[in-house]
Amino acid sequence: MCALSLVGAGVAFAFLATVFAQPFTQSSQTVEITDLVVLDAKTDEVESVFPKGAKIQIEVRFTDLRNLTAYDDDDPDYDENYVVVFEVRDDDDKLIYSTDDTLDGNTELQLEPEERKKITYSWNAPFDTDSGNHQIIITVRDAENFSNIQDEQTRRIIIQNSAASLFVSRSSIDFGDVEDDDTPQARIIVANPNRQAGDLIWKVVELPDWLELISPPTSDDDPQESVLVTNNQTIILQVRSTTLKGSFDDRLKIESNAGTSTIDVSISLDRNANGLLSQLKVRSSIYKPGDEAIFLYRVKNDGAVTMTYSVTFLVKGPTGSLFYNSNAEGHDVMLGPLDPNDESDTMEFLWTIPFGTLAGDYELAGQLRGYQAFEFLFDDVPFPSDAGKSGP
Repeated sequence: MCALSLVGAGVAFAFLATVFAQPFTQSSQTVEITDLVVLDAKTDEVESVFPKGAKIQIEVRFTDLRNLTAYDDDDPDYDENYVVVFEVRDDDDKLIYSTDDTLDGNTELQLEPEERKKITYSWNAPFDTDSGNHQIIITVRDAENFSNIQDEQTRRIIIQNSAASLFVSRSSIDFGDVEDDDTPQARIIVANPNRQAGDLIWKVVELPDWLELISPPTSDDDPQESVLVTNNQTIILQVRSTTLKGSFDDRLKIESNAGTSTIDVSISLDRNANGLLSQLKVRSSIYKPGDEAIFLYRVKNDGAVTMTYSVTFLVKGPTGSLFYNSNAEGHDVMLGPLDPNDESDTMEFLWTIPFGTLAGDYELAGQLRGYQAFEFLFDDVPFPSDAGKSGP
């Protein structure tokens, strides 16, 4: 039986179960865009025509227009702060890209009188954008008054379709039945048979969660996409060891400046994963509000694959309602990896009993799940009033 008792000012645990155009001028202008250059990031050459998928580099130079002799170093207005916005629009003025819409956001720029600085941007021309004229727009705004534009410059570029060809060696992959610790791989050859027509630029997109990319590497921005690849390379896919069970019929795509190819991928997974909370108990039975209650726990891997687990601790109050849930509080414990048949040492989990907690009997329960596979509940040690499960 697992009972947590608060008696008077004390909490008692009775636990018997274990369980970027022309310069924009204005009277108050203090900064100017003095240079805006567009380059091919691959060759570092100035260009104005790019194929879809190309990585474009934009270098912007700024000059502070204030007279240095008019300021002292300790003048509060010595440093001026600005915000730089980088945008791309098509011939119809449709917004294609803006740093306003990205996670990293716009660039902060701080200048001293007469100071010059350079900012470099990189942008991949989308495969799905319309071919034709596009405008790269760089705008400098006051940091404290974003509606006040200090300067704005534009450059026209052309994004065009490529005459390159896309060859993909496979249209479908069936990984079959996968058990235990098997992590099968598959290879797909991507090639450009028409190199004289130009470079093939491509990437893998929409990678299913149960697959990982060994080659090419994944993008830093999106784990379900690869980096951009030029011309020929072999894709190497591998089944993730962390995907435990299920049958999946999915597809991944290869997007390129020569079109899109879809590959069907399927698998049936049963890794025979399991685990056991072989110990769950409270170190002491009597606590006061503000004390740290110590829960002792141990985990055993009684499955067939190496596992990392997530342990949840639950405390039920005297009224029968759930008083504490470590998962809801973001306090679940990660334990592992444990090889099959291995058991952890006895571990401690500290729960600080809130001040103002009412006296009475409290009960402890626990749940064991797969880490990063929370849907798999391997063990559920119930409250002692519900069942009499115990551990050593």
